[in-house]
Amino acid sequence: MKDKDAKLLPFVKWVGGKRNIIKKHLDGLLPKEFNEYYEPFVGGGSMFLHLRPKKCYINDINNELITTYNTVKYNPEKLMKKLDEMKSQHSKEFYYKVRSWKPNNELDTSAKFIYLNKTCFNGVYRVNSKGDFNVPFNGISKEKLNLYDKENILSIHNYMNSSDFKAFNEDYIEFLKKPKKGDFVFVDSPYDYEVGVKGFDSYNKSSFGQKNQIFLADELKKLDEKGVKFMATNHSTNLIRKLYKDFKIIEINTDRFVNSDPTNRKQAAKEVIIMNYEE
Repeated sequence: MKDKDAKLLPFVKWVGGKRNIIKKHLDGLLPKEFNEYYEPFVGGGSMFLHLRPKKCYINDINNELITTYNTVKYNPEKLMKKLDEMKSQHSKEFYYKVRSWKPNNELDTSAKFIYLNKTCFNGVYRVNSKGDFNVPFNGISKEKLNLYDKENILSIHNYMNSSDFKAFNEDYIEFLKKPKKGDFVFVDSPYDYEVGVKGFDSYNKSSFGQKNQIFLADELKKLDEKGVKFMATNHSTNLIRKLYKDFKIIEINTDRFVNSDPTNRKQAAKEVIIMNYEE
């Protein structure tokens, strides 16, 4: 399969990832034309891998995630070799040994990140107040463990190196100063939750919270004034509908899978797609 025809898929699992709703809901709403592409909360990267823009700038506050994207760009073969070595040692005991390991280089950091992502419970990235990853082992056996898809990793590597691609590890407010008139920003931030509704935003030691939802809305309004197109996704809460009342809002039904109880892991939720342009 030629790289230009390959379907690029996320190489890590990510809570709130958009892979399942891009084709069903988002694809037909994307702008037909734009200059540069920006994504301030990239996570698993479903959208930029779907679009494959020629000028692509992604960002995330998670340093290990961005380190891993850069390793895929510059050292995919070494990364896959390291993952093969880790798979050969895989066990419950090895998982907890890796979880407490403190790598001192980017290759080892990336290998640890992918290994834990594929062997932790439900693929959740969660840290405690000290910033330490604390998700338990998912019990997968060595025989069933698949840490990577070689063709996919190499296709992503080739895309990154055949385009103007850069990965940033900045605060989203700093990153959102970069887009210019005619650019497109896709915003999949941690979601807002109504009071009393269980949610998940422990992607780093500081939760996002409603304060940041307000800050983010202010930044997107500044982009709108600059002539930057944006699409944002979030839960359909009172706060979100109020913050974006001056923009186009489309409500959709989705399923979320973040519960520890397998019988209650799939739960319907109402989400919104927010746009400042006509598709």
